[in-house]
This record gives sequence, C-alpha cells and structure tokens, in this order.
Amino acid sequence: MFRALSAAVLIAALAGAATAQVPPPEAPPAPPAPSSGPADWRALDPANTLVIDTTQGRIVVEMHPEIAPGHVARIKALARQGYYNGAQFYRVLGFAAQGGDKGDRSFRSPLPNLKDEFFFPLTAATPYASFGASAQGDLGFVGSLPVLIDPNPALPAGQAPTSGRGSVIFCPGVASFAHGAPADSANSQIFFMKVRGTNLEKTFTAWGRVVQGYDVVTALKMGEPPPPPADKMVRVRVMADMPAAERPMLQVMDTRGPAFQALLQSASRAKGAAFTLCDVDVPTR
Repeated sequence: MFRALSAAVLIAALAGAATAQVPPPEAPPAPPAPSSGPADWRALDPANTLVIDTTQGRIVVEMHPEIAPGHVARIKALARQGYYNGAQFYRVLGFAAQGGDKGDRSFRSPLPNLKDEFFFPLTAATPYASFGASAQGDLGFVGSLPVLIDPNPALPAGQAPTSGRGSVIFCPGVASFAHGAPADSANSQIFFMKVRGTNLEKTFTAWGRVVQGYDVVTALKMGEPPPPPADKMVRVRVMADMPAAERPMLQVMDTRGPAFQALLQSASRAKGAAFTLCDVDVPTR
C-alpha cells in the first residue's frame, strides 16, 4: 500500500541519528547577538512565509523557493486549498514532528507526487552568505537555511563560490517533505526537525525553516501516534493571503550582514572544532 509520507523510510533514516545522540529538549542556545543596525535586518517576504496556527501556538516558517521551488509551490497550493486545516501531527518523536494527515491515514493529497529537490543550483542570483570552506565543501546560509556547497577544487583558497551544487543542512527548525521508498514520492506530508538530522541530508527535500515558534514544535504531544487528542494544524496560510492586521510582525537577521557574520565567528571561537552551523539560530525580532 502506498504510504508515501509516513512509514519506514523516514523512520529508518532518522533512526541512525536518534541512536547517535540524545535529543535535547530545545535547540542549542545561540550566543548573544552582537550589536546591529537597521541594515542587518530584513522583513519576511509575505509571498514566501507560511503561518501555521496549531493547538500549541503559532509556527512561522520562511519558505525558500530558490532551494526547492516545486515543494514551496506545493505547500502554497495545499495551504490555499485548506488541505492542512485540521490536519494532525500524527508522528512526533524526539528528532522530528510530522503532520499532514486528518486521521484517515491516506497520507497524500489528490495532487501528483513531486520530483525530489535534494540539491539546488548555486548561481550569482542566489542570496548565499558564505561562512567558509570545510572538508565537505563551503558552508553558509541562503536566507535562514544553513547549506553546504559541494567542493570546487578549481576555486582559489578563501574565495566563496558563486556557482555549484548545494544541499541543506538539517538543523533544528528545518522544514522538509517526507517521502516513501521512491525518492520522487513526496506529496503533502511535512516534518520539522528537532535535532540535527545528518541522515536526512541529500535524501529529503527541505523547503524552509521555522523562524518563530520552534518552542511550539518542541511542545507538540509526542507519540506515533500521540495519545488523543493529537495536536493539530488548526489553520495554515500563506502570509500574503492574510489580512494585514493578522500578519506576524517579524524581522529576521540578514545572514549576509556583518552582525550575523560576527555572531557566527563568536560561536565558532567558543566551540572550536566542534562548531557547526546548527549551533547558531538566525535571530528574529
């Protein structure tokens, strides 16, 4: 039976991460943000912001069409159809919270499955902020998403790439689509990371990151399924479709700006060789 978004593939992939680490109750605390000016902050794009009102509170997700255009388009289409309104968080474990089912165990929408977008092309138009090279490739951010750009031996040392192939680092708060055994079977079920999901990187499509409401994600009732009543997505909307008075009034620190780069450097010095991009949350205000 087709269960594209719920069964063994996601659990098996996450199981390795679960056994390798004890999930913390919350994301790692970020160092205090350095002083910043107006140029260090940017407004959320209403056309690419998803607002999820749940039984535990509000989750705001910044969507990234430059990373996963097909999956972002699908989220918008389903939100505008009301597909997620009333949907349950039916699998909430220590490493991820998954939802999108209304209790009928269908696990898919009437729309066709999606082609995977595990990788994205880095171009000169991509708003990429490089943190620096590593053995795995160049580390940085596209908006609020931490990413890895494949190594380019032809690139001079110390020069940030402007082209190549990138993938998302699955830090806490990253939003992704679930899929079944075929890679191209993602459809409608989504999940939010609660710990670093190394085993999911380059095998699941990330489409955004929680910029407000990560505490809501960690407060969702746990279980597979959770004991009734399960937490639900009460209402899911694209921010551009909301009345102005109901829109979240948020700004996100620009990962390309000096204040965020200073924040990264401070965290890197504090943690040394153990530092990863998951150690720094993107501040909001």
